[in-house]
Amino acid sequence: MKEKEDYKKGESLLERCDVIQKIGVYCYEVEISCHNMDGVISEKTEELIIIGNNKESIDESTEDSDSEEMGYLKSKEYTLKKSFVMISDEVMERFGLSKSKIDEILGGVNLELDNWDLRGKEYFSDCYISIQELREKRRVDSEPFDAEEIISKIASEYTLTPKRKKSLIKSIEKLV
Repeated sequence: MKEKEDYKKGESLLERCDVIQKIGVYCYEVEISCHNMDGVISEKTEELIIIGNNKESIDESTEDSDSEEMGYLKSKEYTLKKSFVMISDEVMERFGLSKSKIDEILGGVNLELDNWDLRGKEYFSDCYISIQELREKRRVDSEPFDAEEIISKIASEYTLTPKRKKSLIKSIEKLV
């Protein structure tokens, strides 16, 4: 219990110092039905991933809806299958995003990866595995990092007690 509390304190300090920034990842299954007065003509299921922290925009994008197209009624039902909170570097690595795209997301713009964007990629199912498993699957070596450099950056802005430094080191180790 104490170790978990220390980890949370360390992680919180890392967030305040902008060493880590967290982003929400939401995986939806979208059921699309076309129907007319005689009943359902066609149904298909697509996948949608929304990456971002703008909850209002996410809610607006995933409201069940009906629209009329050439005499047919088209309805979409969104089902949230899984949601995650990941650090920005992991989101960048998982989805092959640029730093500028991550900055936009952190600035409040949500990114939607729909069936078209996901075609031929396994992003949706890959969300369910850890970053280590994903790297093994993609045969990517882990990015090296310098924990001392991170601690030095934080120490330049905050006074670190030995206890706080120990909590930070534990938090950094769990992030990798």
